[in-house]
Amino acid sequence: DHLHRHSSYHDQRNGHHFHFHYHPHHRHHHFRYEAAAAVVVVVVVVVVVVVVVVVVVVVALAAAAAAAAAAVVVVVVVVVVVVVVVVVVV
Repeated sequence: DHLHRHSSYHDQRNGHHFHFHYHPHHRHHHFRYEAAAAVVVVVVVVVVVVVVVVVVVVVALAAAAAAAAAAVVVVVVVVVVVVVVVVVVV
C-alpha cells in the first residue's frame, strides 16, 4: 500500500527528481549512517541465512531422529508381535 502510494506520488509530482535533489548537503552528514545501515543490512542478511541453515539442519536431524525412532518403534512392535504369536502358538 505504501509502495503503491509512493509510486502514484512519483507519477504525479515527478517524485524521483524531487527526491534526488531534496537533501544534497545531507549526503555527507548521513554517509556514515548510510554505510552503517548497509553494514546492518548485510549483517541481518547473514544472520538470516545462518538461522535458515541452522533451522534446515535441525529439521533434517529431527527428521532423521524421527525416522530412527519410527524404526525403533517398528522393530519393538515386530518383536512384541512375534513374542505374542510365539507365546499364543506355544
